Amino acid sequence: MLRLRTLGVLDLVDDAGRELRSVLAQPKRLALLAYLAVENRRGFQRRDALLGLFWPDLDHDHARHALNQAVHVLRRDLGPRVVVTRGDEELGVDPTGLWCDAAAFERALEAGHLEPALDLYRGDLLEGFFVCEAAEFERWLETTRATLRRRAAAAAWSLAERAEEQEQGSLAAHWARRAVSLAPADEAGLRRLVALLERQGDWTGAVRAYHEFAARLRRDYDLEPSAETRALVDAIRRRAERHVPGAGIEPPKGLRPEHQPGVARARPMARRGLAILGLVALVLGAAAAWAVWVRREARAPPASLTPIAVLPFTVRGSAEYGYLREGMVELLSTKLDGTGGLRAVQPDAVLGALGRTDGEMDPERARALAERLGGKSYIVGSVVEARGRLHLRASLHRGGGDPIAEATVEGEASRVFELVDELTARLFAGTVAGPGARLERLAALTTHSISALKAYLDGESAFRAGRFHTAVEAFEGAVREDTSFALAHYRLALAALWAEVPIIQELQLAERAQRHAHRLPWHDQTLVNAFLDWRRGSTDNARVLYGGLVAGYPSDVEAWFQLGEALFHYNPPRGLPIVEAREAFERAVFYDARNWGALWHLALLAASERRWNDFHDLVARLTALEPEPDRLLELRVLDALARQDREAERALAPELRSATFPRLHAIAWRAAVYLHDIAGASRIARFLVQPQRDRANRLNGRELLAYLHLAQGRWRAARAELDSLESLSLPFALQARADLAVGSLASRPLSELRDLREALRRASPAGLGRLWGRDRPWPQVQAHLLGLLSAELGDTAAVLAYAAELERLGEARDARGLTPALAWSLRARILAAEHRPADALRALGEAHPEIWFGATISDPFYSQGRLRYVRAELLRQVGHYHDALRWYRSLGENSPWDLVFLAPSHLRQGEIYELLGDRAKAAEHYERFIALWREADPEFQPLVARAQARLVRRRRWSRIGSMTRGWV
Repeated sequence: MLRLRTLGVLDLVDDAGRELRSVLAQPKRLALLAYLAVENRRGFQRRDALLGLFWPDLDHDHARHALNQAVHVLRRDLGPRVVVTRGDEELGVDPTGLWCDAAAFERALEAGHLEPALDLYRGDLLEGFFVCEAAEFERWLETTRATLRRRAAAAAWSLAERAEEQEQGSLAAHWARRAVSLAPADEAGLRRLVALLERQGDWTGAVRAYHEFAARLRRDYDLEPSAETRALVDAIRRRAERHVPGAGIEPPKGLRPEHQPGVARARPMARRGLAILGLVALVLGAAAAWAVWVRREARAPPASLTPIAVLPFTVRGSAEYGYLREGMVELLSTKLDGTGGLRAVQPDAVLGALGRTDGEMDPERARALAERLGGKSYIVGSVVEARGRLHLRASLHRGGGDPIAEATVEGEASRVFELVDELTARLFAGTVAGPGARLERLAALTTHSISALKAYLDGESAFRAGRFHTAVEAFEGAVREDTSFALAHYRLALAALWAEVPIIQELQLAERAQRHAHRLPWHDQTLVNAFLDWRRGSTDNARVLYGGLVAGYPSDVEAWFQLGEALFHYNPPRGLPIVEAREAFERAVFYDARNWGALWHLALLAASERRWNDFHDLVARLTALEPEPDRLLELRVLDALARQDREAERALAPELRSATFPRLHAIAWRAAVYLHDIAGASRIARFLVQPQRDRANRLNGRELLAYLHLAQGRWRAARAELDSLESLSLPFALQARADLAVGSLASRPLSELRDLREALRRASPAGLGRLWGRDRPWPQVQAHLLGLLSAELGDTAAVLAYAAELERLGEARDARGLTPALAWSLRARILAAEHRPADALRALGEAHPEIWFGATISDPFYSQGRLRYVRAELLRQVGHYHDALRWYRSLGENSPWDLVFLAPSHLRQGEIYELLGDRAKAAEHYERFIALWREADPEFQPLVARAQARLVRRRRWSRIGSMTRGWV
């Protein structure tokens, strides 16, 4: 089915996710297609009406010809089943041939599925699209665009009300903000948002929302908010001050009305909307200063760090604080040194070059002194004392121009060291720019510890370059220094996940980040909550939250990247292609060209789509980021496999022999899944079963090899691996043997299945062995496999008993909803065996288990491959061919354990496309089936021969067709 996206970024892709550029390059024909698709729910469109919309300046005959030509070209480029006719005078689109997001959005709203609907609403209808000489079309577009936007806002308000009723405050605020963003000039909507935020106690958020609205109203319409709205906000301010004495709430910087001369440029930290909460004093004793000095001397800074000279401050007020003139040079240099790529020039060098002169530092002298000390950047500032309070101001200059960052703080004179910490954090926050640095800026404003901030920034630098173990160490240091540092907990969870360190429980880290997220702005609380949903496998919630963030903050790199992660890893279990993630990763790279994670996923997508030149280019970009050695090894191995360079592969063998289990396992399964190289993956997996490897390595390696062999139709080779596995763990081997015995097209003898069922029934979990980083849920796995074997044996009573046992056992870890789904899949097998495929489909239902994607990679029990294959088979049997194709295509896109169903799925797709008359597609899938099972065991060869015969027949018909075309 073709997919047309009209909400936000305009796109038209085919089944494989390839852009149909021939149509996208023709605005009027694309507009006609979009109009028919959007209006299709209201029926067919008369040709005469279309003439007035698109060709109003042509006479009737020429306009009619232009329409006929447009329809002809669309049918040629899209196929005959997309643009259809009813009689001679009406046109429409076939919804089974073309999916349109705007139509799906309206259907979802009418069905009451509000969250999925808003997930589809990614922007205005045909945003930025224009068709020349089509005024009526433009009027239709404006009207329809406004209607859809209004409906989206109403849906968001409904979700906000529902969330508030369920006491889900942050989610309610999220939907309310989304509603306001969809109707930016709706003052009544703004008042609803402000009232909702106040009910949650978020007075600062409420007033900030008002000022953002007021600034937008002033900028876009030269209007002021109504008296009613101003009165509401003034009342919130008064109530806030009663609850928190002294907590006056101001407009955020940049949103203050220009005509308010009384607004001061500097305020105490406690009076800022984005104030740093809960400052904890850091005593800068002599020992600590000496330790910093020793570290600075012992480790030369990298040449890439930016040198900054902190120059003496001007001091006014009591002479008691005159020491801060030179003292600020030492204090601020110590704090800034090593913070986010900054290197402070040594204070002794600054003071020695300056001499003992007093007075203010004029710009020309400051610039000359900075250049003399080795850099063009310098900091100047002032300290003003009044009645026991200090006001500190600093500005960072590059060259002799205006400051590139400024910061001010104020507080009791006794808190001088804390004030310097604050000043450092604020000054650093002003130095980082661009969408990719937003988290660094926020980190500087949400920790009270400069040491924690430095460690965090080291972690960010390592994380973005693909040095994930280094990032883990740095983020661990940050949370040790500041245990309430929410962003550090969040990034530690991400880094631990990427580092693939099984002893670190990233889920617990994510939950810890959520506990401290109240210190973050709403936007970043949403990021943390969405990540936790993503990590738990609650992908629908995660997609809604990330989708809302990128809709409201289009340059948010982190939200784009994590949205891509949600689509990439969780689409296949829902029968959707991973290619849908490409746009999100491309947007992340657009805003942050060095984003390792996004580049890595784009490389895997390029390999998956067999775009080998793009894959090699992306590998080169990733290599240039200088990732840690094990990641670099993976890049080199995958690149060699993709080039089919066996010599380069052999040269890497010594490094592969000593590689860790996580890295070898990752290289093997990614080679199989994304590079489509199961033979190469098997060669890599062989390194896991070397004699010097420990038992866990060999156990997991033997299991992976068995599945890879069966994916190539080699049951005998798989059985040999399982025989070796028995010596390591009999129960583990029995589970794998049972899973594979019911996972292929060629059935095993009934006697073999009976013996296997009895052996598995009597087996004990003792000695089961541990999967990498997790325990396998023995009771659920055993009940499921026994139910599958019983279904193969036709033992209905036993199947029903094991289904009931699964439901009694309850959920397995990291897999909410999987155990009930497996129970119903057993019942569906009974119905399918009774030739009742429609009833079997109903038994399977539409629910999708919430399974952490890491579990689907590490353990076949969680992979859901069989569930998807069974669903596809049932859909094929009831004649729902296009839906069946969608589920067949999802196999082999995310987990090595699903690959045993990959060849059968290609065979089925070839058969379906042949039924549909698409011989080219049929041939493509027959060829892939034959390639996978070319060396299959003898019992599988009849299937290979049948596919080869159909391929030969198809090629014969193609030759005949080309000959007959030549006769015409």
